Amino acid sequence: LGAVDYIVKSANPAEIKARIRVHIRLSMANRDLLQSKIESLGQIKAAQQALLLQPAELPDAHFAVYYQSLHEAGGDFYEVEQLAEDIYLYMIIDVAGHDVKTSFITPAVKVLIKQFSNPTYTMEEAFGYLGDILSQTVCQDTYLTAAALKINRRSCKATYLTAGHPPILYLSTKGNLQRLQTKNPPVAMLEGVQYHAETLDIASGDRFILCTDGLLEFHDPKTGKTKSWVDSLPILEQFAEELKDTELSTLPKELVNKFANLGQSDDDKAVLVTEV
Repeated sequence: LGAVDYIVKSANPAEIKARIRVHIRLSMANRDLLQSKIESLGQIKAAQQALLLQPAELPDAHFAVYYQSLHEAGGDFYEVEQLAEDIYLYMIIDVAGHDVKTSFITPAVKVLIKQFSNPTYTMEEAFGYLGDILSQTVCQDTYLTAAALKINRRSCKATYLTAGHPPILYLSTKGNLQRLQTKNPPVAMLEGVQYHAETLDIASGDRFILCTDGLLEFHDPKTGKTKSWVDSLPILEQFAEELKDTELSTLPKELVNKFANLGQSDDDKAVLVTEV
């Protein structure tokens, strides 16, 4: 019947009142505890959001972004760093797992990215150090996938690296679509990994789309199954082609809306688009 207490017959009024007061106090304590948890999770979410750079804070990086966490705080995030004049690093990262503890890895990763985001380190070296340090500290029981893109707008060169992550989609002004992907394991899964990056020539007006698998994976109502990010890459290419004339500032949100029309997604989403 859902009872939490009982009183035997012939109980006196004083005992009944005492029992009632106890349960009122318990109810109030539980309510206060719940409210405290809600506020704590809200603070975690606010703190994580505060760590995410907004396009207006670095306008010369020419990027737009969409970010949404499934829970109060998520494991997906992005980073944009200025390495030198006209040289910028764009990264999108997905920490394995969906519980709140994954959000605590974000600050550590961001600190390390800032530490290794300078001309002293190549992209391969930075990923190697990042993986070794994380695997011995905050990522002993988990790992993360990542896509990184370094754009040099002066030399018109782009260097990219993916580690167990969906490819970067490259949209050139010539109308070509290209998947940029390198064969590297996820970060912090193994120690001593030697990562591999590649470089290509770019031109003014070219665009790059970086995203986590939360954008690409969705429940397909037609088949009743979840579509993998590998199977969804052609869909992303189709949408990118359809939206090629869309303003940079609204493109990430437009991509999210198009995928949302296909089916429900139960994952964090991060989409970053940059233009040369």
